[in-house]
Amino acid sequence: MGFGIAAGFVLFMLVVVLAVAFLFAIVAGGLTWPFAPRGSLFAGTGPATSSSMRLAGTYTVEWTAQPTSPSACHIDAGLFSSGSSSVYIPLVYTPVDGNLDPGPIRAIEVPARDDYFIRVDSGCAWSIRLVNE
Repeated sequence: MGFGIAAGFVLFMLVVVLAVAFLFAIVAGGLTWPFAPRGSLFAGTGPATSSSMRLAGTYTVEWTAQPTSPSACHIDAGLFSSGSSSVYIPLVYTPVDGNLDPGPIRAIEVPARDDYFIRVDSGCAWSIRLVNE
Protein backbone atom coordinates (compact mmCIF):
# COMPACT_ATOMS: atom_id res chain seq x y z
CA MET A 1 0.00 0.00 0.00
CA GLY A 2 2.84 2.41 0.81
CA PHE A 3 4.38 1.81 -2.61
CA GLY A 4 1.13 2.81 -4.36
CA ILE A 5 0.96 6.11 -2.50
CA ALA A 6 4.62 6.86 -3.24
CA ALA A 7 4.18 6.02 -6.93
CA GLY A 8 1.07 8.21 -7.09
CA PHE A 9 2.96 11.09 -5.47
CA VAL A 10 5.88 10.75 -7.91
CA LEU A 11 3.47 10.70 -10.86
CA PHE A 12 1.67 13.78 -9.52
CA MET A 13 4.97 15.67 -9.10
CA LEU A 14 6.04 14.69 -12.61
CA VAL A 15 2.82 16.13 -14.04
CA VAL A 16 3.28 19.35 -12.02
CA VAL A 17 6.90 19.77 -13.21
CA LEU A 18 5.91 19.17 -16.85
CA ALA A 19 3.04 21.67 -16.61
CA VAL A 20 5.31 24.34 -15.09
CA ALA A 21 7.99 23.71 -17.76
CA PHE A 22 5.37 23.96 -20.52
CA LEU A 23 4.01 27.26 -19.14
CA PHE A 24 7.53 28.66 -18.75
CA ALA A 25 8.35 27.76 -22.37
CA ILE A 26 5.23 29.56 -23.61
CA VAL A 27 5.93 32.68 -21.51
CA ALA A 28 9.64 32.74 -22.42
CA GLY A 29 8.80 32.57 -26.13
CA GLY A 30 10.43 29.23 -26.81
CA LEU A 31 7.11 27.57 -27.51
CA THR A 32 3.94 28.83 -29.10
CA TRP A 33 0.37 27.76 -28.68
CA PRO A 34 -0.41 25.05 -31.26
CA PHE A 35 -3.03 27.22 -33.00
CA ALA A 36 -0.88 30.38 -33.17
CA PRO A 37 -0.24 31.68 -36.68
CA ARG A 38 3.07 30.61 -38.16
CA GLY A 39 5.47 33.40 -39.01
CA SER A 40 8.86 34.05 -40.54
CA LEU A 41 11.00 36.74 -38.89
CA PHE A 42 13.77 38.62 -40.69
CA ALA A 43 15.66 41.35 -38.81
CA GLY A 44 18.79 43.41 -39.17
CA THR A 45 20.39 46.83 -39.49
CA GLY A 46 20.96 48.46 -42.85
CA PRO A 47 20.46 46.75 -46.23
CA ALA A 48 20.02 42.97 -46.30
CA THR A 49 18.64 40.06 -48.30
CA SER A 50 17.06 36.99 -46.70
CA SER A 51 17.61 33.39 -47.69
CA SER A 52 14.97 31.87 -49.95
CA MET A 53 11.73 30.55 -48.48
CA ARG A 54 8.51 28.86 -49.54
CA LEU A 55 5.41 31.01 -49.23
CA ALA A 56 1.80 30.60 -50.34
CA GLY A 57 -1.46 32.21 -49.29
CA THR A 58 -2.48 35.34 -47.46
CA TYR A 59 -0.02 37.06 -45.14
CA THR A 60 0.07 39.87 -42.61
CA VAL A 61 3.30 41.88 -42.51
CA GLU A 62 4.32 43.01 -39.02
CA TRP A 63 7.31 45.34 -39.05
CA THR A 64 9.35 47.68 -36.89
CA ALA A 65 12.06 50.21 -37.68
CA GLN A 66 14.16 52.54 -35.54
CA PRO A 67 16.90 54.98 -36.49
CA THR A 68 20.37 53.99 -35.33
CA SER A 69 21.46 57.64 -35.14
CA PRO A 70 19.77 60.94 -34.23
CA SER A 71 18.77 61.53 -37.86
CA ALA A 72 15.78 59.93 -39.57
CA CYS A 73 16.12 56.87 -41.77
CA HIS A 74 13.95 54.94 -44.21
CA ILE A 75 12.88 51.37 -44.83
CA ASP A 76 12.06 49.93 -48.24
CA ALA A 77 11.34 46.19 -48.21
CA GLY A 78 9.92 43.91 -50.84
CA LEU A 79 9.31 40.26 -51.58
CA PHE A 80 11.11 38.98 -54.67
CA SER A 81 11.48 35.67 -56.49
CA SER A 82 14.85 34.35 -57.59
CA GLY A 83 13.14 32.31 -60.33
CA SER A 84 11.22 35.19 -61.91
CA SER A 85 12.39 38.77 -62.22
CA SER A 86 8.79 39.93 -62.71
CA VAL A 87 7.76 38.95 -59.16
CA TYR A 88 7.84 41.90 -56.77
CA ILE A 89 5.49 42.38 -53.83
CA PRO A 90 6.09 45.61 -51.87
CA LEU A 91 6.05 45.11 -48.11
CA VAL A 92 7.11 48.42 -46.50
CA TYR A 93 8.21 51.79 -47.87
CA THR A 94 8.35 54.69 -45.42
CA PRO A 95 10.60 57.23 -43.71
CA VAL A 96 11.25 56.61 -40.00
CA ASP A 97 11.83 59.44 -37.56
CA GLY A 98 12.00 57.42 -34.35
CA ASN A 99 8.41 57.92 -33.18
CA LEU A 100 6.71 55.69 -35.73
CA ASP A 101 4.25 53.14 -34.38
CA PRO A 102 3.64 50.87 -37.39
CA GLY A 103 0.49 48.85 -37.68
CA PRO A 104 0.38 45.50 -39.42
CA ILE A 105 -0.18 45.37 -43.16
CA ARG A 106 -2.90 42.79 -43.74
CA ALA A 107 -4.11 40.54 -46.54
CA ILE A 108 -1.10 40.44 -48.84
CA GLU A 109 -1.77 37.67 -51.36
CA VAL A 110 1.31 35.61 -52.21
CA PRO A 111 1.14 33.04 -55.04
CA ALA A 112 2.74 29.69 -54.16
CA ARG A 113 6.49 29.58 -54.88
CA ASP A 114 9.51 28.14 -53.11
CA ASP A 115 12.04 30.78 -54.14
CA TYR A 116 10.87 33.98 -52.42
CA PHE A 117 13.30 36.22 -50.59
CA ILE A 118 12.98 39.57 -48.80
CA ARG A 119 15.24 42.43 -49.85
CA VAL A 120 15.53 45.39 -47.50
CA ASP A 121 17.09 48.76 -48.29
CA SER A 122 17.31 50.70 -45.06
CA GLY A 123 19.45 52.88 -42.81
CA CYS A 124 17.45 51.70 -39.77
CA ALA A 125 17.47 48.81 -37.37
CA TRP A 126 14.41 46.85 -38.51
CA SER A 127 12.41 43.64 -38.31
CA ILE A 128 9.87 42.14 -40.69
CA ARG A 129 7.61 39.24 -39.77
CA LEU A 130 5.37 37.47 -42.31
CA VAL A 131 2.43 35.73 -40.61
CA ASN A 132 0.37 33.27 -42.62
CA GLU A 133 -3.32 34.04 -42.00
